[in-house]
Amino acid sequence: MREVRIVPLKRGGIFATIRVDDFVYQVARLSSGTQVLSKQDLSKLHQPPNDILFPELRIEPKAGARQRNEKSPDKIRLVIGFTAAAESGAGGYAALVDEVSDAIANAHTSYGSSDIDLELEIAAFARPAYTESSVHQALSDLYYVQGGMWLPHQARESEYADVIALVVEAPGDPVCGLAASLGSVKETAMFVVRRGCFASHVFAHELGHLIWADHNPEDASIPEPIIPFAHGYRREAEPGVAGWSTVMSVTQSCQSSCPRQNKWSSPVHEHNGEPRGTAQTHDNARVLIQQKSVVAGFYPDPPATQMEHTSGTPKLYTPHGRLETAHW
Repeated sequence: MREVRIVPLKRGGIFATIRVDDFVYQVARLSSGTQVLSKQDLSKLHQPPNDILFPELRIEPKAGARQRNEKSPDKIRLVIGFTAAAESGAGGYAALVDEVSDAIANAHTSYGSSDIDLELEIAAFARPAYTESSVHQALSDLYYVQGGMWLPHQARESEYADVIALVVEAPGDPVCGLAASLGSVKETAMFVVRRGCFASHVFAHELGHLIWADHNPEDASIPEPIIPFAHGYRREAEPGVAGWSTVMSVTQSCQSSCPRQNKWSSPVHEHNGEPRGTAQTHDNARVLIQQKSVVAGFYPDPPATQMEHTSGTPKLYTPHGRLETAHW
């Protein structure tokens, strides 16, 4: 099972990821101009099933949801907050932007393979004056606007962003990501991801929670599903047949290796010649198709006058004022 992405960078060099089963090789360009090669074993990452900050919140999906044949394009605008530790760990601001952009490009690839007409757009970046400690604490501080976390919220209001995503380093934290809620309202549309977990599709995974997508039933976030078919799908390995799982599945509880694929559970799409889900229980593609417009509608589109003065490069917000970013 191989996934290959090679992206030429405007500032020179490339950003590339090559995935072979549980191993990911990444070529990145640091802010100094140096190209570096790294290797990561995704089987060493731990994504526990309890990656919802407020699992007790039962947010009902929008009534009159879209049906599978009622596709229409939706755009979710995101503010990407990041800590100083994440920026340093990536090798500088430009290198961090490369990693985030690649995570979003991978999310777009996953949507395309499941006929989900959804676009993610970076509305702005935000560098709050914040000292991180853990994924859980970072999301709690973001939600309650503590410890300098007012800045991503200010950027969200100014740029009409539907969702806030915060990137942390947290190298000793066993949690790869955390969403505020399963399903969302404007006030809970936020999540935190560890930078070192991007290769495990954690960005699309945590955003998926905000659109009502849950884990495989064995590792569901809540005991009683809000949407009966809103589960990921996991294919256990058998002699001569490799195991695999979809974007929203938890892989650590597999009996043997079942690497997470960049695909959504769906009974009408296949992986390795087999359906990726069932209509009754495992159809997160249908969940996203039906509910994506809810999250995409938390804020209206920016005013036309504001868009006219936007160069196409997202702005960087800092505690001392808004800065225009350089092209990367």
